[in-house]
Amino acid sequence: SGGGALSRWDVAVIQDCRGCVWVREVTAILFAAIALLVVLAAFGYIGLPLAYEWYARRLLDRKAERLHALVLTFDDGPGSHLTPAVLETLAEHGTKATFFLVGRNIAGREEIVRRIAHEGHEICSHGYDHLHHWRVSPVRAIKDIERGWQAIDAALGESRGTYPFRPPYGK
Repeated sequence: SGGGALSRWDVAVIQDCRGCVWVREVTAILFAAIALLVVLAAFGYIGLPLAYEWYARRLLDRKAERLHALVLTFDDGPGSHLTPAVLETLAEHGTKATFFLVGRNIAGREEIVRRIAHEGHEICSHGYDHLHHWRVSPVRAIKDIERGWQAIDAALGESRGTYPFRPPYGK
């Protein structure tokens, strides 16, 4: 329409646009809220473990420096040949170590696991299948950790239920 007067069509478009603006604002707010939830979930799944790892490592480093200590850890055992050789060397030097055992490696080597415990070494878990826990679902990762604990318990004839856990591949 000419001369600056609004037609009925123009008024209807303006009213629809006001509704569209409201819908756009609500959509933008919902999108921002969902994005925030995704970021928080990612932080919880990725950031919190990294923050905990950093914090725990600093505490251990400080304690080791204060005590002038060296911590020996052995991963991925027990092995039929290497683990007994390591145990012999540790015994010769009166040294203790921490063994992060893989559950699937325990079958048939239960006596070695019992020897590790009997000689006063710390037994910890490295999971059952040595999974890269960041590449599997959280549920599968947790089940792998629990299955590793069960394998250690079965070998030791105990029902402790949980053991310190270090993820394979450092992740």
